[in-house]
Amino acid sequence: MKNLRAASSFASLAVIAVTVGACSKTTSAPASPTNTCSTQLSSQVCAASDPAPAGTSFTALTGNNVMPFTIGSNCPGLGSVGCSPNVPFVSVTICTPGSATQCQTVGNVLLDTGSYGLRIFGSLISGVTSTEYKVAGSPVGECAEFGSANTWGSVERYDLQIDGQTLSNFPVQQIDNAFSGGAPASSICAEMGSVSGPADPNANFNGILGVGMGLADQQSYFVCASAGHCTPVDISTAYQVQNPVPSLTTDNNGILLELPQVPQGGQGSVTGYLAFGIGTQSNNKPSNWGVSSVYKADGSLQMRTTYGSQQYSSFIDSGSNANYVPICSNTSGFLAPTCSVNLDATNMGASDVSGTDLTFQVGNANSLFGSGNWAFNNLAGTAFNYPGVGLVFDWGLPFFYGRTVFVGVTGKKASGGELGSATGPYWAY
Repeated sequence: MKNLRAASSFASLAVIAVTVGACSKTTSAPASPTNTCSTQLSSQVCAASDPAPAGTSFTALTGNNVMPFTIGSNCPGLGSVGCSPNVPFVSVTICTPGSATQCQTVGNVLLDTGSYGLRIFGSLISGVTSTEYKVAGSPVGECAEFGSANTWGSVERYDLQIDGQTLSNFPVQQIDNAFSGGAPASSICAEMGSVSGPADPNANFNGILGVGMGLADQQSYFVCASAGHCTPVDISTAYQVQNPVPSLTTDNNGILLELPQVPQGGQGSVTGYLAFGIGTQSNNKPSNWGVSSVYKADGSLQMRTTYGSQQYSSFIDSGSNANYVPICSNTSGFLAPTCSVNLDATNMGASDVSGTDLTFQVGNANSLFGSGNWAFNNLAGTAFNYPGVGLVFDWGLPFFYGRTVFVGVTGKKASGGELGSATGPYWAY
């Protein structure tokens, strides 16, 4: 799983300052590095307005396979730290295994197409009991790596109600920093830290619903014989925390996410729609939106993006709250030009030799954050440098505004001849 990326909101990133041609970024700059932003963007001019909306119409979806999600509207319910921009929230229902009445609906769960599986803070679960997952008679702990929002906790089994179906004894990570005395020293969760609760600045969510391309999370698992004694263990894919989408009886070949366009200065709140299945029902056909372009992912679940004459590995991820661009590689944070800048890129499948051009905009992060709005189509930051991979172009939630984006699950074909019966993993928009 490529969870070594921003499933969290990245609320703690700084705002970067550099000069960009006719535009400037206006907070503190690094002490003395070469200004790569200035070099890469010196030919750009300030944009008076957004590029044309990405050409798909928005229609409120209905059906038993539809899950609405919101951005911004639930912010007061997240504790003293508050919200972060561009965080899509859904509600999920878990039940005591075998019970249809001992259930709990948990709201403010981050909808994440860049990870796989359900994770909920254990402190929020009440009135529902789980079946503890054990190996050789001992509880199992998991460290899931999300960059700034690593999660540590036990693996529990609940009945999960989703898409009008019930997934029985479904493995869920119950996030709890205190589980078995805390994350083992050998884990990234101990080395880099893990989120402590819903109001942690690196969280600001009650859980994560990962519905991306992968079948399971491929994270680090441990057998915890007693408190403070957790040892690494290899667990087969079938017994790991699972992506719920391919576990469904129907509508199990992928998802679509649909969001309306928002103004250049942002919007206070937005409602979008997640629909399970691709071509399995009348409401999830790509042809309804004129979508036919397929971008196949490679074995690492990445495609390719050409930007500034360089080609980068890339992915499309609703759990990243900005477009993270390979620029200013010597620093990190959100970008804040005093004027908005239109930039050009080309997306292509992992093995394609040509792709599709698109224009995206970078706005002033300081102005956006000070606007009182929560939904932004032009929030951008600097790309992350992944070990062994390098800089990766992360198309975050801003990419979804004004689009309908399809995510094909690994090994599953689009139904009804849609998308040429493409087999996942892929994106289509």
